[in-house]
Amino acid sequence: MTDICIPISHLKDNQIAEVLVSVGGVQKRHNFKVEAFPWDTTLPIEDRINLLKKMIENYDRDWELVQIYNPGDKDKFIHVLFTKR
Repeated sequence: MTDICIPISHLKDNQIAEVLVSVGGVQKRHNFKVEAFPWDTTLPIEDRINLLKKMIENYDRDWELVQIYNPGDKDKFIHVLFTKR
């Protein structure tokens, strides 16, 4: 197993959550960040996906993509979870 799901309530856009994990007595710190990107529902879905892909590709290289959250039908932003490399 390489993944653990840790619920963190009310993590606001662009906040960094620091998680300290101890495995076999060795501690390691993990940093996570949720970023909100524009999600223009007036554009076709293919265009929205291509724009999001470009924004992620141009994002700070110190952060690695973890998850893209499913936006609601009328959401103007899509949330993306990153972890510090």
